[in-house]
Amino acid sequence: MSENKKISDTDQSEYKILIIDDDLDFAASLKLILENENYTPLLAHSEEQALESIEKNAVDLALIDIRLGQDNGIDLLPKLKDIQPSILCIMVTGFGTIDTAIQALRNGAYDYLRKPVNPEELLATLRRGFEKIRLIKERQARTNRNEDDNE
Repeated sequence: MSENKKISDTDQSEYKILIIDDDLDFAASLKLILENENYTPLLAHSEEQALESIEKNAVDLALIDIRLGQDNGIDLLPKLKDIQPSILCIMVTGFGTIDTAIQALRNGAYDYLRKPVNPEELLATLRRGFEKIRLIKERQARTNRNEDDNE
């Protein structure tokens, strides 16, 4: 990937997004929005399903509802990052407060969106997140090349 390459419609499908939400209708609507933008969305409706999915799939980004039935999305953040440290997590909630947002960010969330989610805001947040992932991968590749050159 060239250093100036941005995410285009043709390569968005390489990015897997895990939607973790116990509201089946909301999760299905997010999935549809993401599929229409050529992303590859996966669904999980509980903490257990999310952990199973992330162990089986190389997921780049997770959209996590803060309230997951009996589970808490903020508590799920470190568990996801233990399995896949590079995952970017975006919290999504209709019940959040500033304190909740701060707690999520302190626990490793990349960003925070309020329900109902504006599709344009969601897609802009995803583009920023995937740009960050791309830059991190490029930096790691440069570091690896430099280490190989020094050996």
